[in-house]
Amino acid sequence: MRIFKNIQKASIGLLLLSLLQIGCKKDFLDEYNPANRTTDNFYVDGAGLDALVNSCYPLLRDITQSRQLTLRGTDLFTANGWGGIFYALPNQDGNALEQFDIRLNSTWGDLSGYWDNLYKEINRCNTVLTRQNNFKGVTQAVMNSRIGEAKFLRALSYFWLVQQWGDVPMPLTESLAGTLTANKTLAKDVYTQIVTDLTDCVANMPVTQSDNGRITQGAAKFLLAKVLLTRGWNFNNSLGGTPADFTAALKLCDEIIASNLYPLEAKWADLFPIHPKNVTAAQPAMAASVAVANVSKEVIFAVQYANPAYYNGDGNLDPAKGLIGNNMHSQFYPGPAGIVQQLQTQLL
Repeated sequence: MRIFKNIQKASIGLLLLSLLQIGCKKDFLDEYNPANRTTDNFYVDGAGLDALVNSCYPLLRDITQSRQLTLRGTDLFTANGWGGIFYALPNQDGNALEQFDIRLNSTWGDLSGYWDNLYKEINRCNTVLTRQNNFKGVTQAVMNSRIGEAKFLRALSYFWLVQQWGDVPMPLTESLAGTLTANKTLAKDVYTQIVTDLTDCVANMPVTQSDNGRITQGAAKFLLAKVLLTRGWNFNNSLGGTPADFTAALKLCDEIIASNLYPLEAKWADLFPIHPKNVTAAQPAMAASVAVANVSKEVIFAVQYANPAYYNGDGNLDPAKGLIGNNMHSQFYPGPAGIVQQLQTQLL
C-alpha cells in the first residue's frame, strides 16, 4: 500500500512538472510592442520633437495646483487667508508653512508633490535638450523655438525650486535610470544656470508664436527680469547676485514695454469675467469670455487650460475628456473676478 501511494505521488509530481514545462514554452514575461514605437525611433523628426516639447507643458498645471507653495506666502495671501497669522490670537498654532516648524518636512504632501512634479518637468525638458541633435528635417527656426521652450520651462522649474529650498540637485541631462545619489548644487550656481538658459532663450526665441500659449521672447525676457531681481537681492550673499542684476532687469522690462506687444486691456476686469451660478446658462458666456482672455495681449505667458489638446495635460478630473479643470478661482474669496470688480469700482 505504501509503495502504491509513493508511486501515486510520483505520478502526480511528474504530471505537474509536465504541465509546468508545457506552460513555460511561451514566455509570458516577454514584452511585445505591436507598433514597434520606442523613444529612440519616435523622437527623430519634427513630429517627435513637437510631441516631446508639448509634453513639457501639461505638468505646469499640476505644479501650479500646489497652491500652498505657488499662491501663498505674500503679505496678502497666506495659508490662513487674508488675515493669517497677523491676528494677535493667543496660542495660535497656524499652518506648518507659515510657522516654519518641524511639521514642514517631506511627509507633507504639498511639499513632496511639489518637489516631485518639478523634477518630472525638469527631466522632460532635459530629454528635449539631451536629444536635440537627433531630430532631422527640422528648420533652424523651429529648432530654436523648441529648444528655447525646453530651456525656459527648465529654468522656471529650477527658479521655483531654488526659491523654495535653496541648494538643490541640478541634473542637466536626461535621466534614464534610478539613482540613490542626489548631490546638491549651490543656490548661486543654480541661478547661474537659470540665467544662462534664459539668456539663450531671449537670443533665440521668436517674438510671437503661431500657437497661443507657447513661450515667446517676451516671456523669456519677463522671467529673466524676475530672476535677476531675485538674485540681485543676494540673500545672505548666497545667490551670487550683484547690483548689476537690478540694472539688467530694468532694461529687460523697458524692452518689453517698448515692444508694444503687450498693451493693457481697456477693461482689465475682462480678464476675470463673472458668470451666472447656473452653469448651463453660463456656458455660452463662459466660452466667449475664456476665448477673449486667452488671446489677450496683456498676457505674456499663461498656463493653458482651453487651448489645443496637447496643452490640456494629464487628465484626472475629467477622464472622458482627459482634462484637468482650472479651479484656481476657488482659492480666493470672492474669487479673482469679485476682487477685480470691487477694485475697479473703487477706482472709478
